[in-house]
Amino acid sequence: MSNYALMRIVENIMKIKFPEKENFSEDDIKSIISEFIENGSKYGTEEEEYTKALSKSDVIKKNLTRFVEYLLYRNISNFDSMILLSAMKGTGKSSAAIMIGKAWCELIGIKFDPGRHICYSNAQVSDKIDKLNKFEPLIADESINFACLNKDAKILLGNGKEVPIEDLVNERDFDVWTFNTYTKKREIKKAFGCRKIRKEEVYKVKLSSGEYVTCTLNHKFLIRKGMQYKELKDVIWGNMIKQAKSNRWRRKRKVGYGYKKTPDYDDCMMTFKETYYTPREYGGLPTKPYIRSIEYKGIEDVYEILGVKDNGNYVANNIICKNSSEDWAKAENKELKKKLGKVRTKHLLFILCFPLKINKVDKVYLENYVNMWIDLFGRGIGALYVKDNNPAHDSWRVKEFAKLGAYTEFTHPERIKNILSRHPNFWSILKFPKPGEKIYNEYLRVREQNVYDDPTVMSTVVKEDIIRSILIVTLKELITRDSSLSVNRLLTHLENRYDMKIEKSLFEAIMRDANMLVKKMEDNKLLIEGKK
Repeated sequence: MSNYALMRIVENIMKIKFPEKENFSEDDIKSIISEFIENGSKYGTEEEEYTKALSKSDVIKKNLTRFVEYLLYRNISNFDSMILLSAMKGTGKSSAAIMIGKAWCELIGIKFDPGRHICYSNAQVSDKIDKLNKFEPLIADESINFACLNKDAKILLGNGKEVPIEDLVNERDFDVWTFNTYTKKREIKKAFGCRKIRKEEVYKVKLSSGEYVTCTLNHKFLIRKGMQYKELKDVIWGNMIKQAKSNRWRRKRKVGYGYKKTPDYDDCMMTFKETYYTPREYGGLPTKPYIRSIEYKGIEDVYEILGVKDNGNYVANNIICKNSSEDWAKAENKELKKKLGKVRTKHLLFILCFPLKINKVDKVYLENYVNMWIDLFGRGIGALYVKDNNPAHDSWRVKEFAKLGAYTEFTHPERIKNILSRHPNFWSILKFPKPGEKIYNEYLRVREQNVYDDPTVMSTVVKEDIIRSILIVTLKELITRDSSLSVNRLLTHLENRYDMKIEKSLFEAIMRDANMLVKKMEDNKLLIEGKK
């Protein structure tokens, strides 16, 4: 019998023995416990028979509803329900979050709306926290941005070898050289892995010392001034980006009546050699490498090192780079974390979908905001953990997982349950029903709309994409203006002429995508001739 069923039995005993009572004395509680021990089974018979009569999908839905009921009771009691939903790609994080949000909305008597209740960026999270009414759900669906390097980057491993970053993809738990900004010493630390992210615009940054690195504009580097990290776009001076695309950019500062190249202290990026070479070994000159030039290199595959322990940096082409992927949960500005405090005061149900492992989550967020954690280990099935409130313990007892043993996607679910149930924070196994077609299509529509909110999306658009979208939008306009044409008639023609049946929903999705690209192009005042 599940924990939920036991809870129902106790509730039934309370209702039958004390139908009108709201406050219970110590004797009342003893009486309820005694009844539960002696005659508890008779109170649960009706519930168990009802459960047996349900189909498997109905049982899954009913158990999920009970869990969500518990979350709602927490919020009503002035606690908060903030859930971390983690999983690898393809195990249904978004679907699980949708079903939790839908069950929650059914309990409070409102309609779950993907457009209203799901967000895809930190800015949307901040905005919706303010706009949502009390007790509404808020789902942050993978609003994560990575800063990356291209394949030319060579990573300095713990054994002293320099390896191209693309060769480290899918490697796990390897040693890299890092720099401790507090002790000013070199240290070898463990990196969780390496991932190929996507195609993005990259820039080749060349230093006065001869080192160079090719990266995205949001990649962070260690700067000598204040030993702080800055994104490339914040380190460079003036309107570099516009100039860089047409030519090389070179910093100059006015001196007297002429111009002389002079480094700015803010532009002096730390190189790894500086941590152990003396100025004398550089011919007596100060070792302060500054940005000499920046060159736009176009759109390339980019990569990132994940989860470097403690120091959070690594060495690429002798330049100290920030492990930027660990910064995702830190607010784009301080306002986000301030607004997360409103989640409790407004009794919102907050769900964060996270595509990596729990030790990649920002520790401040994990310790202060998350109190429920669901880790999906299969499609629609996951383990539910609760926070350990003992102040002497790590709240999520992450190190305990290493003692449980390994499991894969081919391990039987019951075997996985037996393994995970040994963890001190484990509570239960949760299964999630599949979202209905209507609500899932609405979710896909909202997600597609948010693709074009990504500031880097236009970097992957080429001239042919824009022309294709304009032609599709023009086709739609012709259909609208000509009363003799309709979408259904067009689809019928395609089926008869080419023996190809196209679903209306697919046609409408293509139309939406074309409309969004054309609108984005108009908003950015992009000319077709500007795209090669």
